[in-house]
Amino acid sequence: RYRFVAADSFHVAWSLAALDVFDRRVLEVLLSAAATAELDSVALQKINQVSLWSASHGFDPSPMVAGLFRRAAESARSEATVVDSAFQDQVTECLRRAMGNNDDYRVVPELDLAHLGCPGVIVDLAVVHREVANGLASYQQQLVLIIEADGPSHYVRTIGEESGTSHTLCGKALMRRNSLRRLGYPVEEISFTHWKRLDRNSRQEYVESIVKARLLPQEKFLQSMQQQKFLPVASSPSSMLLSLVPSASSSRNALLSAMRLLSTAVARQPNYRPSMAADLPRGYEYTIQKKLVKSLRRGGDESLLSARGFCRHLTEILPERPPNIRLVRELLGELAHSPEFVKANRDAVDGLCAVLRGRIDEDSLSRIQGRALGEIAQSIGRLELPWTAEVTLIARHCQDRLGLESMPAAAVANVAYGVAKCGGADAGFVEALASDWLRRIRTASEPIQPVSHTVAMRSLSYMFDGQPCVVGLLQEFTRRVDISAFNDHQKSQIVGAQTRILRGPNTPQAGADIGHADATKLGLVDLATLVTAHARRQKALPEAVITRIISLLEDQDQDFDRQLLANLSRAVGSLLGSHSTASRGLDHLLEVLNNTVVKCPQPLPLPVLGSILWASLASPSPKVKRLASVLLTRVDRDALSTARPQ
Repeated sequence: RYRFVAADSFHVAWSLAALDVFDRRVLEVLLSAAATAELDSVALQKINQVSLWSASHGFDPSPMVAGLFRRAAESARSEATVVDSAFQDQVTECLRRAMGNNDDYRVVPELDLAHLGCPGVIVDLAVVHREVANGLASYQQQLVLIIEADGPSHYVRTIGEESGTSHTLCGKALMRRNSLRRLGYPVEEISFTHWKRLDRNSRQEYVESIVKARLLPQEKFLQSMQQQKFLPVASSPSSMLLSLVPSASSSRNALLSAMRLLSTAVARQPNYRPSMAADLPRGYEYTIQKKLVKSLRRGGDESLLSARGFCRHLTEILPERPPNIRLVRELLGELAHSPEFVKANRDAVDGLCAVLRGRIDEDSLSRIQGRALGEIAQSIGRLELPWTAEVTLIARHCQDRLGLESMPAAAVANVAYGVAKCGGADAGFVEALASDWLRRIRTASEPIQPVSHTVAMRSLSYMFDGQPCVVGLLQEFTRRVDISAFNDHQKSQIVGAQTRILRGPNTPQAGADIGHADATKLGLVDLATLVTAHARRQKALPEAVITRIISLLEDQDQDFDRQLLANLSRAVGSLLGSHSTASRGLDHLLEVLNNTVVKCPQPLPLPVLGSILWASLASPSPKVKRLASVLLTRVDRDALSTARPQ
């Protein structure tokens, strides 16, 4: 005779369940003993599995055991998790393709069966009827197919004398599978080892064969009922159910299958008004979001096909889920960083974005701060969505509610980008943006990254409509910002922005191309911009421009900003480095530039010195070499100790 400790009795009960040995009396004794012990979450998980198994055998628990099952169910609900799997994603996409454009059914990955009386049970894939009534019973009857993708973790290795080493489905998976089948659910298995041996076309054919075997008979049955008008609206469900089950049959599975077919037919009645998403488990949309993100970041044809399916799934379920601006921000951001996917799947992306658009309103935006507002505006711009009203609303929140001065520079630049792309700018926002950026450049209260400078200046150039504050910002930007830290693409963008602004109504020749502007009427700032534009395009600089710059530099009564001189030197050096643009006039201009820098009374910042020495390498004449050696003595020695490698 064996005696078991109460706390360990659940092990025996679980083992009997895994072996599918059902005895009501023994099970009641074991579980009653377990109900008197303090059990941890692992033990309660096993008890919950036993509960599902015993229910499939028609077990009627005592009040004590029923209380234990309730504790186990509550623990299972809180511990239930979703496991991401590339194998499962592949099966999901094949199943979606197999369903085609069938509007009657939908594929639901990671469906939680807690609301069907199976707490803690999350099936890999489920096919449900699209029209699902409110309430538990209707939903249960609409679950027409469950597919379990059995990955490597579902198997255990067995060793036999005759067969050698093999892999067998583990006890937990086998017990759950058989329990669901006894409860009347149609469960199909797809083995990872079998899946690996198939090529892409064979996988699709394999999944299609499962769909045809399971769903086609039900479709034919329903069609025949509709053709014969077998189910009028006023029919009695009980009488219809009796007619569906053969009188000689007492099979519980036959009864449940008939119930499913009956509910599917009832769901197709004209006055039927279903709601699918309302019955999904709480937080289900975040599960699909995570799988979408993982598929986008993984890349590859199969993963991107899965991502398309997840987009469509979110489009279907989000309208009936609680609004969440954070989810909107994260989804837009992830799509904005996947341009190739967006380009290839524009219809699916636009469908999801249309749902997200309805969640951007006054109330939702009032709950988030500047950085998040900037991310949403930037994503809208990158996705090229025509959301003028939404972006204008974001800009107003930043300008009026928060104040641009309280936001990080990167966030302000992102908002400017979104406004410029969507065309939602008004004169007030442009002036506020230009004034704020000018303040940031002058005070240097926070370091501004080159990418933020580039985005802000480009955005302003596209929104520019003759505002003097934008022209003033451009002049200060050229004098104060060191562009040596910018990469080539950023420099090109800055030059383009400067050119676009200088073409505006506040230039000496309104609307004229800067390349045809009268050089004798331009100041050094505008001339520096002009030289930079020519250097970027590798276009020869007109002699009139060179002469005008030299005349301004030789003016003894004027002090020049060192950063402006450094930027001009780099542009001249670029022109001298190209055979097609080099000229004697540029050699002379570089000498004059170096002379002007030597005369500056203050020590030279390292970036300025670096720019001028770099330019001097393009024309290493004896005079330029002598001037360079003089410049080396003018460096700010204190800055050397803290200088960055660049």
